[in-house]
Parts: sequence; C-alpha cells; structure tokens
Amino acid sequence: VSHLKCAAFELPVGDDERFGDLDVRRFLGALEDEGVLHHTGRRWHWAAETYPADHTSLRTVTTDNFLVIDTTARDEKQTKRRQIIAEVDWGSAFATIYPKAIYLVESEPYEVQELHFREDEEKVAYVKRVAVDYFTDAVSAKGVWILRRLTE
Repeated sequence: VSHLKCAAFELPVGDDERFGDLDVRRFLGALEDEGVLHHTGRRWHWAAETYPADHTSLRTVTTDNFLVIDTTARDEKQTKRRQIIAEVDWGSAFATIYPKAIYLVESEPYEVQELHFREDEEKVAYVKRVAVDYFTDAVSAKGVWILRRLTE
C-alpha cells in the first residue's frame, strides 16, 4: 500500500491501472475512505498533506505483506467502512494477526476476525475494535535434536 501511495503522489492512478498482478481498486477505495486519495473522473489523485515517501522503506517492496483492515467503523447510513490501519510483513503475520488474536494499533486493541492469504488473493487481516484490557503475544520455540552422532 505504501508504494501505491507513492505512485499516486507522483501521478494520478487511472481506474484501469494495475499494480503488478493486483487489481488495486479495492485498496484505492480504502485509501479514499482514509482521506489519502480523491477519486474524480477516472483517476485517483493524492489528497493528503503528507509526503508518502517519508514513511516508505525500499525494503518493503515484497507483495507478501498483509494489510490490516478495520471493519468496525460505520458511516451515517450504518454501512460498514473498511479502513487500512496497519501493514504487517509476512514473517510476523502468523505470530501477530492470526484469527482471534488481539492486535494492538496505536494502543487500541483489535480482534482479528479473518485472515486471507491464498495465493490468488490479496493478503488481508480483517479486524474489529474490541474493549479488552489485554493483547495476545505469540511464543515461538525452537529446538535442536541430535539424530545421530558422527564421532565421539
């Protein structure tokens, strides 16, 4: 998403443009909900006051990152609004945003409702804000077993 923001900052993104193999219209819509982009005509224009490259690392080029999307918010018609609130790298995702996990974003607790990561779809975690006073912290363990001694 950060690279998509940078692209939109440089030039408006057309409705029919793709980002690699991804159809990015859903992400563009979510960025518009956040006030980052504005859709007019058949193009998405940068609308935020910030410079997106200040918050983008060249090391995050991988498409294996997960978007964390908040499904808590509703508009005045009680329609669910989806807002991107975080991005988690592949290596951390299964220890932090697994289903039923309590994930913190800016000290606010969110429960992971669904995790989508099939090869043919975007990698997304859908979360919902909850009122709890804890968060989950995965414990990873590694072990070494001697299978056969080669020498004494």
